[in-house]
Order: sequence, then C-alpha cells, then structure tokens
Amino acid sequence: MLVNLNKIKITEPDREWVDDNFKYLIDIFGYPLSQFEQFELNDHYFPLLFSTEEPELANLIEDLRGLLTLDGVQIAAETRKDIRDLNNVPYVVDGELFESELVFLDDGYKIVVAKDLLGYLPRLVYAFIIEFVRIRLIESGIEEEDVEEEDDSYLFNFIAGVYFRFGVILSQNLSRK
Repeated sequence: MLVNLNKIKITEPDREWVDDNFKYLIDIFGYPLSQFEQFELNDHYFPLLFSTEEPELANLIEDLRGLLTLDGVQIAAETRKDIRDLNNVPYVVDGELFESELVFLDDGYKIVVAKDLLGYLPRLVYAFIIEFVRIRLIESGIEEEDVEEEDDSYLFNFIAGVYFRFGVILSQNLSRK
C-alpha cells in the first residue's frame, strides 16, 4: 500500500494479497452463511458486556467466546497500567502503541490490555476482537503460538476478523481519535 500526503492508494498486489488470504480462510472454514450479518457493538451481540454500567472484562470474554465458538478454551484478561495513564503524555513516544497483548499460558491464554482502554469501550472491544481472532486461528491450527509475528500477521488477523463477521466493529475503530 502506498501512502502519499495522507492519500492511500491500494495497489494491485494489495488487492491480490487480500483476495488470496480471504480465499485461504474460505478453504479452511467454508463460505460464510448468507443469513449471517456482521456483528455490531450493541446489547444484541454483546449482552453480557452491556449488562453492567462499567465494562467487565469477564463479560466481554464470555460474549466473544460464544461469538467465535471458543467455549472450551480458557481465556483470562488483565489490565496493565501504562504511560497513557499519566497526564500530558502523548500516546506514542517511540515504537508501537501498547493496547493489547496475547500471553500464552500452559492451559489457555491471557489477554493483557492497557488500563486506558476501559474508558473507551469501542477500542477495548476492538483490541479483544483482534486477540480473540488470533486465538481462534491458533485453536484451528492456522497460526502457531511460538512463531514471531510477521509484518502482515496483524493485517491477516484483521481480514480474518472481517471473515468472522466483525468487519463493522473493526472498521469503525481503525484509528483512535
């Protein structure tokens, strides 16, 4: 993808990469059923998350576990205080912004998220979706735990998120304003 003065140009190799990866997901999981619509961030799809005033990570985990058919997989969550919790500190000083991280445990997974995300529900759900999609891919034998993430693995997880019907939520949270 070429970026020039805030104008994004999608190249033919970009299109081919997306097509090839989407076809790969279809080869493994089959075509999505036509009667299934994309998930939206509301109480219809996330009933436990919206059952409390403040977001509870356990409720978000249970909602996503059901949406991605990961009922038998152990998934825990933890918040981590980070530099964004301090006043007047920019979100990114050097390197990548920490929002979430997937930790591999002997008996499951733990998703670690920045404490700051608890105050911004759409971005919190976005971070969890990306990590849950990765867990779903690992549990399906598509992605391996111990492989260092490649440059395009995040993009592949994003495409897989669209395939798994999270495209609306993911696209609404591409950037944090």
